[in-house]
Amino acid sequence: MNLWALDTSVLVASLLRRHPAHDRCQDLLRRAEAGDSTLVICAHAVAETFSVLCRLPLSPPLTASAAETLIEREVVARCRILPVDGDLERQAVRACVTIGRGGGLVHDALHVVCARQAGAAALWTLNQRDFVALWDADHVRTP
Repeated sequence: MNLWALDTSVLVASLLRRHPAHDRCQDLLRRAEAGDSTLVICAHAVAETFSVLCRLPLSPPLTASAAETLIEREVVARCRILPVDGDLERQAVRACVTIGRGGGLVHDALHVVCARQAGAAALWTLNQRDFVALWDADHVRTP
């Protein structure tokens, strides 16, 4: 059985039917439900996903309550949530410093250090370019 990590971009796409990558991302969640893989997410991904869902320019907009329900039903029910502590936060910062980059990349680095610590075979993302800077291309995949 595969142990796979998912980032926020995959979670958001899996939740929004109108997202161009919805079917591919939803398939990853279905595989876990079928027992073909185990999915892990960084605890920070829950907050990031909630934030993105609540600020998307949807008509009608997604309410905070609806976003929470989606996350609980579709993500929390299917993924093991990896806790984030101060050491992991510092590892994420160190990963960015090591490649000479800062800013928002630290959020991606947090997904990577969580995935690596969990022993994930791969991290699935729709933002492969930034993640490959943090983890080699063999471990960063796009649905």
